[in-house]
Amino acid sequence: MWTVINWSNDGYEIKNFVDERGNQRSVVRNSDYYFSEGLTYSAAGSKGVTFRYLPKNFIIDAGGPGVYMNKYKNVFYSLGFMNSKLAYYVCNCLNPTVNTNQGDLWRIPFVIPELINEQIVQSHTKQCVQIKEFLATYSIIEPNYKYSPIFTVKEPKQCIIDFYNEINSLLSQVLLNESIQNKTIFSIFSLNENDVKMVLEKEGIPVGDLPVSSEAKKAYQQWLESNSAFPASDEVMTHLAALEEKDDIPRIADFETLYTNNKGWEEFCIQHEMNPVEVWYQFKNANVLPPQRTQALAFELLTDVIRCILAKDDDGIIPLTARAGEEMLLPRIEAEMIERGYSTAQISQIFSLVCENARGGIQAYLNDRFFQQLSDHLNLFMYLPKTPFIWHITSGEHRAIELYVSIYKWSRDAVMRIKSVYVATREAALNERLQLLLQGDATQKAEAVEVKAQIAELKTFTEKLDSLLASGYTPKLDDGVGKNIAPLQKAGLLRCEVLKTTNGRKSQLNKYLNADW
Repeated sequence: MWTVINWSNDGYEIKNFVDERGNQRSVVRNSDYYFSEGLTYSAAGSKGVTFRYLPKNFIIDAGGPGVYMNKYKNVFYSLGFMNSKLAYYVCNCLNPTVNTNQGDLWRIPFVIPELINEQIVQSHTKQCVQIKEFLATYSIIEPNYKYSPIFTVKEPKQCIIDFYNEINSLLSQVLLNESIQNKTIFSIFSLNENDVKMVLEKEGIPVGDLPVSSEAKKAYQQWLESNSAFPASDEVMTHLAALEEKDDIPRIADFETLYTNNKGWEEFCIQHEMNPVEVWYQFKNANVLPPQRTQALAFELLTDVIRCILAKDDDGIIPLTARAGEEMLLPRIEAEMIERGYSTAQISQIFSLVCENARGGIQAYLNDRFFQQLSDHLNLFMYLPKTPFIWHITSGEHRAIELYVSIYKWSRDAVMRIKSVYVATREAALNERLQLLLQGDATQKAEAVEVKAQIAELKTFTEKLDSLLASGYTPKLDDGVGKNIAPLQKAGLLRCEVLKTTNGRKSQLNKYLNADW
């Protein structure tokens, strides 16, 4: 749920969109179902079809179709059923390709359950959705983001360890819920033992059904009993108690790879053929910090801090270089974090997590890596551009001036202000420095040469800004990142490329340079 559609005036602009030749370019289908509660799924995927809850006020499309309730109205039971091993088995029998279509779904047999079984599936499904919604509040890419899991009450590394243990506990609960759902669905459809065996041989045994060690079972039972936010059902507690116990389960040695690429919690459990309760217990006792995910958590906190600083700034422009008309970014980051309640020791540790082993520390990271990582971190769609909301504008290799700008305050006036205020102030400072160096001894000649290069670079930077303004560049927030950032990338004003330049005239850069909206 990351994209926003302009549906003002009942979608008038979209329904009446024409190209530059006056040809009707839009086709709106099934709009009667728009904004209705239901299910959605990816029409194609490497893992096959999987279903998600679709809340009210969202729109479907060809790549994310909708499934809506007709005679049977229970959305959460339907979601639990469609995500069951039985439904997957039927889908794969009807269409063994990765692209499940509407016709396949229409042919899935459906049994209206008895009330008690309906409530079991519904309640466990609903809790799974609620847990996932809660976990999304910790992720800056989600619209319901609230805060970083790195709090001020403990040292950052301990906060992250606690966070991993919390999310792993809850994701394990989701997988146990799914085990209950599968068993209940099998019962609703009156599958006998051979039927169940046939389904599971093809779809795999739910990891929540696998054996656990006695220590892991006991520890997780205690955690479930203390979990007041998402209370475990009687069915889950009974299921957990009945799990086979094995005390010769091997130790996991590759926890550092957890949370990377396609190694989410469920995938990691499947790879190791191990119950999530056992994986949770071993991870908790291993006390490890998977490096990639740990760095990303610290990075997201830093991103949120910088976003807030830019939002408070009058023009949304903050220099990374000294003597450019305003206080530099780094001391403002430190001040913002102190205002939030972090100690200097905590701030230092957070910085080290962001740029561990990087030369030059946090300042070098802000200069060289932050914008690239933010762009990559927000690369959410395969065929759409990266969507950084903080941009790093640079004068060039000599770094005469470096600026962070906020897309939310970016405008034609902001471009003119960079030229009239930040560049002018920086140029005066560089000329003053050059005069002092020229009066010095021979040891200062090297710096004088560099300052001269920076002054020349500032002149070229100003010419680029003039050309940009002369072209009529008037950015509008509603036009999106792609269209607004394309002219800056073409002019060489960005620290790194955001839009792809491969495929010549069909590249992302050319597409958004020539966007006709």
